[in-house]
Amino acid sequence: MEGIRSAIVEREEGIIIDIYVTPNAKRRGIAYNRWRRGFEVKIDEKAAHGRANDAIIAFFSDLFEVERSSVRIVKGFKSKQKRIELKGVRREDIIKSLKMYGID
Repeated sequence: MEGIRSAIVEREEGIIIDIYVTPNAKRRGIAYNRWRRGFEVKIDEKAAHGRANDAIIAFFSDLFEVERSSVRIVKGFKSKQKRIELKGVRREDIIKSLKMYGID
């Protein structure tokens, strides 16, 4: 559990989560990768014309039950390695949501 907690950083501007994206996957999903100390996110959109980035925002919005405007990619717009910022949600609520998704 400490690994997951260390991958979710609470800052004044919001929650920061580092992710590693697999675009064009058969289905959407998220898992914790202890070697990378971050989350692997599978998205069912191709990485073309910003579609995968839009799908990532929608995925996190649904997962953490926040408005899409509360989810922002702050680093890695054209990379598989990205940094996500979430506003309007607490770190503990994110951890609880991930537990409900089966990530401990």
